[in-house]
Amino acid sequence: MTAAVKGEVEALAKALAYQLVPSVVCFNCVAPGYTQKEAGTYQGVSNGGLHQAAGLAPMKTLVTPDDVAAAVPFLLSRDTARIIGQVIHVDAGLGLL
Repeated sequence: MTAAVKGEVEALAKALAYQLVPSVVCFNCVAPGYTQKEAGTYQGVSNGGLHQAAGLAPMKTLVTPDDVAAAVPFLLSRDTARIIGQVIHVDAGLGLL
């Protein structure tokens, strides 16, 4: 179900980006991969599963909340004025597999 929801959010981002072009609003989104959290657990993914995912990722690590947060100021900067409808994947390369 998580994959379906992520797909819907990505499709929504692209649709909104297209509709907002005339108003000069650049709409993008950030898609985090498995993210290391200090507290709480993941539904459906054990700690062993998270460590296994980290081992599979090309960067051999989990993403931190700070890694995900760092993508937001980039997307809000003037340097991205011509970037619209994109999904920035912050996943330590896991999406490459």
